[in-house]
Amino acid sequence: MSKLTLDNLIKIRELTKDINADPDITRLMICGGTGCHATGSIKVKQTLFEEIEKKGFQTK
Repeated sequence: MSKLTLDNLIKIRELTKDINADPDITRLMICGGTGCHATGSIKVKQTLFEEIEKKGFQTK
């Protein structure tokens, strides 16, 4: 695994700026790494999606 540097982060920001430019879309990122899976991130995601749908919001 390579080390994440400031230059890498700047490049990622530039590559994704158009994707993240829509002010009408809210994004929420949930970790999917091994440690997060072990501590229940998948259940958090499932519950969050259920609640979002109950409120009538759209998910992708």
